[in-house]
Amino acid sequence: MRTLRRQLEAATADQRPAIVGELVRCELARVLSRPPEAIAGGALREMGVTAALAIDLAEGLSRALQHPVVPVALLETPGVDALIARLVGELAEARDRHAGPVLPRGDDEPIAIVGMACRYPAGIATPEALWRLVQRGGDAITRMPARSGWDIEAMYDPDPDAPGKSVTREGGLLEDAGLFDATFFGVSPREAERLDPQQRLLLETAWEALERAAIVPARLERSLTGVYAGVMYNDYGWDRFIASPAQLDGHIGVGSYASTATGRISYTLGLQGPAISLDTACSSSLVAIHLAMQALRHGEIDLALAGGVAVMGTPATFIEWSRQRGLAPDGRCKSFSDDADGVGFAEGCGILVLQRASDAARQGRRSHALLRGSAVNQDGRSWRLTAPNAQAQERVIRQALASGRLDAGDVDAVEAHGTGTLRGDPVEASALQATYGPAHTAEAPLYLGSLKSNLGHAQAAAGVAGVIKMVMALAHEELPPSRYADRPTRRVDWSDGRLRLLDAAVPWPRRADRARRAGVSSFGLSGTNAHLILEEPPAEPVAEPAGAATAVRAAIPILISGLTDKALRGNAARLAEHLRTQPGAPLLDIAYSLATTRTAFERRAALICAPDVPDAGDARHELVRRLVELAAGGQPGDAIVPAEHPRGKLVALFTGQGSQRVAMGQALCAADAAFARHLASVATALDRHLDASILDVIARGDGALDQTAYTQPALFALEVALFRRIEELGVTPDLLLGHSIGELAAAHVAGVLSLDDAAVLVAARGRLMQACPPGGAMASIAASEAEVGAHVTERVVIAGLNGPVQTVVSGDADAVEAVARRFEDRGRKVKRLRVSHAFHSPHMDGMLAAWGGRRPPTSCARRGTGRATCARRCASPTACRPRSPRARRRFSSAAPTRCCAGWPRRACPTAGPRASLRRCAGPARSRRRSWRCWPRCTARDAPSRGTRCSPARARGWSSCRPTRSSATTTGSTHPATPRRSRATARARCGRRSRPATPSAWPRCSISPTAPGSTCARCSIASRRGGATA
Repeated sequence: MRTLRRQLEAATADQRPAIVGELVRCELARVLSRPPEAIAGGALREMGVTAALAIDLAEGLSRALQHPVVPVALLETPGVDALIARLVGELAEARDRHAGPVLPRGDDEPIAIVGMACRYPAGIATPEALWRLVQRGGDAITRMPARSGWDIEAMYDPDPDAPGKSVTREGGLLEDAGLFDATFFGVSPREAERLDPQQRLLLETAWEALERAAIVPARLERSLTGVYAGVMYNDYGWDRFIASPAQLDGHIGVGSYASTATGRISYTLGLQGPAISLDTACSSSLVAIHLAMQALRHGEIDLALAGGVAVMGTPATFIEWSRQRGLAPDGRCKSFSDDADGVGFAEGCGILVLQRASDAARQGRRSHALLRGSAVNQDGRSWRLTAPNAQAQERVIRQALASGRLDAGDVDAVEAHGTGTLRGDPVEASALQATYGPAHTAEAPLYLGSLKSNLGHAQAAAGVAGVIKMVMALAHEELPPSRYADRPTRRVDWSDGRLRLLDAAVPWPRRADRARRAGVSSFGLSGTNAHLILEEPPAEPVAEPAGAATAVRAAIPILISGLTDKALRGNAARLAEHLRTQPGAPLLDIAYSLATTRTAFERRAALICAPDVPDAGDARHELVRRLVELAAGGQPGDAIVPAEHPRGKLVALFTGQGSQRVAMGQALCAADAAFARHLASVATALDRHLDASILDVIARGDGALDQTAYTQPALFALEVALFRRIEELGVTPDLLLGHSIGELAAAHVAGVLSLDDAAVLVAARGRLMQACPPGGAMASIAASEAEVGAHVTERVVIAGLNGPVQTVVSGDADAVEAVARRFEDRGRKVKRLRVSHAFHSPHMDGMLAAWGGRRPPTSCARRGTGRATCARRCASPTACRPRSPRARRRFSSAAPTRCCAGWPRRACPTAGPRASLRRCAGPARSRRRSWRCWPRCTARDAPSRGTRCSPARARGWSSCRPTRSSATTTGSTHPATPRRSRATARARCGRRSRPATPSAWPRCSISPTAPGSTCARCSIASRRGGATA
């Protein structure tokens, strides 16, 4: 039991569920008197676990885990998988409690922005799209789109005194705010219909921001991750359903409350840090970021999602501000312009992923920017509630500088609040001149701009939009222009040049003397002010691990997944587009990101691309062509598109004699120094017992490699080296299955045999078999055991059963040839094997006495529980038994019956020069077993990444990171990978009884309608054919 506890402590988070899972199933099998493979995933009561059995089960689990398990809790658990997850979580909590109290962090430690995601008007769905808008000085304000309950023409009136009217029909409204992937987030049709679009947007952007941060969201369950979001509105549900009390069914309140906007994210992802929704009006998102920074600095959380969202459920805001004469008639914010005539409102959502800079650096996570300082304060008693206060704004700026241990001269630019109101902009400019002005000169001014001039005032999502803009400006080394800045307002004195409006783009290159920095301001309607200071991340190139790049560049897997086939193909199209538009993006970095930082969904595809070298342009174009073909519904060339997610375990196969070939492994040695090192290590151990260097034998073409004395050591060396290399890259099979000499390779890497012991056995086996009388032959026949058995004599016997209709015969050469020709005459496929002796036949009788005295060590542990396996089996591997070289090999019985029992699917990669066993590892009905399947020995330290590998999701990338960008080279979920990679068809009811009226507000349930179809009842269109963007 101590072994199991130590194994759990040494295991990674990905490995622990498998270890606990095997223990739970074994204990259930014990109390129910059933075989472990008969334990299904249902509720324990349904399996027959009574109260008395629950006590017995709890005692067994408690002893094994050295952790108290409550019997009543077992009966309340809905299923075996839920019980496993619960135990894993309880063990993690216990480890955290024993780790001691969290120590306070430094109150000035920089906070890294490691991920960003956003949705803003004009179809802006990524930070890159936002940057393109501001860089070209674009305008996102348009005529308001039609919405359910919004009669735009009827509510318009240019007279601000007209009751119930708006002086503008223009705004920055989201056209697709109502679209939502309800299925992916586990939201029921009825709940989705009543769920506020703000909560939908927060869910989607939170998921996307994590993926852009190279964090698989599922790995954050039970983590100390906090969620902080500014949320102003909650009028969507109440406005639509309150008129009919019968529709109040319990979903409207929960779907509308501000508190559940953040709580829903924590619930969906299983986060256990604080979930705080706040409303300070326009400053909400910056205040949320400030609170997240404080929590990170104080050690309360390890990761944070912070930002804000604003979607208006009714046009009330436009009507209210029209009556106050604060709304611009054209709906545009003319920030700091002499043409300013009021605010223009917009909608949006922005989320940042924040982490302590030290933690981000330690984990190798890319920092887009650092948050150095932040502060929040209040206007107090201004001349009226909604009026700005210049002194309060000055104080909050100075507080933010002090919190980052910075001076005003350390900041180059400010992203201003800049609403375009006649009073607000001059007050803000005066506060900036009073705080930053003295530290700047006309030659080195403080540059001033505002995203609201492009986007409008996104309210609770405005501050985070400004942060994203300045992060992108740092990355592109350019301060973008601010619209309407060509005529600065005369209400501000610009004459000294210390404060300069960005009327044109200004280069912002890296400096040698200090880091570039920018301030971001947000001032709330109710008087809550916020200011934070961004800093460029340090330029720290990551050294390429030796041999890592060359190890995978010979063939790079490009992995794509989606929740549906349509989503999968849409993601392939977006990846193709990314490769077209980003010709300089390294394929290795893209492959790394796709393999390690994206959730693997049920529908998967893999494409193998050529080496990523300077002259590989044609190969890159070919990859794009195949992606386009896949997106169009085809299956190009070597594309692997499994029908379902492979949920079985990983079985490594080790081939036997006959698969050898001259110079095997030499090309890989030249390309991969690590593999060459492993091969040389094994060869050194073997050479002590051979009369020639095994590496020289492999390289020569003089026929020596086909002599058994060298064939078997050569195969053993190659197979062990291959396994060690892929194990080093993080691929860890659950079981090892060997054929003939491959059994010894499997036994060695499983930990049953040391390398020295294995080398003695391998060399002796090959030498003794070589010493048997020469001659004889072997042949593989496409026929069943019964068919071939009719031709067995004393001179020809069945040597192996590699499949239900794949039988190997061995014996005297003329007798074997006679049997082979009989089956060829029947039209059966026959292959003469290239061997020096007739193995597993009477020809081997002469070596049995010398071979029978050899025994390996007896220590072996079963992977997953740490408990010892049967001593007789461990002490007598098939390949070491006295009659092993003589006995019939029943490989076809081994693969499906013992090692893969109860596994619906499995992956079977081969460690050897040829994949000759893969077709032999399929189902078979025979229950006879003369094979050996070795569990992985727990005495060996497990690799740091994962416990298994499936065909479409490699885990062997942990040491293949040539650049810091490799983790997030795609920027994350922009076109290189699915932006809503989870995508299924969007939420909709599927009824199409009559033409739909335009509306962005869905009342939806879910069914798979055609791409582009529209539901008449919900008025919601299928988004992008159900694929993710």
